[in-house]
Amino acid sequence: MPGRGDRRGSGGPQWLGRVVRELLARSGAARFDEHRRLAAAWRDLVGEWNAHSAAVKGKGGYIEVRVRTSALLQEMMFRRDELLQGLRKRLPDWKIRGIRFRIGSSGDFEGRA
Repeated sequence: MPGRGDRRGSGGPQWLGRVVRELLARSGAARFDEHRRLAAAWRDLVGEWNAHSAAVKGKGGYIEVRVRTSALLQEMMFRRDELLQGLRKRLPDWKIRGIRFRIGSSGDFEGRA
């Protein structure tokens, strides 16, 4: 007969996985990883526009993209469907519903060529 400490058959590994996910969420590591994945997907998708735009966050199924100029904002809005499909392809587990574009501040583009 198994003792009290024996967790076989009771879903022990699933419980441990849940604890690890909660710990990562509390520490902010999960958000950092999400941001890193979003930034990499955006960089891969837009190429040369990456120096003038930044995908800064994903929330509620929407990706917020900040751009340097209103002219670039308008160009990206014309290509919204193409960009949306590209992000969905690169981040299939995110269930992206749309993209929101905003004019960014200089801090959004620090370190970009």
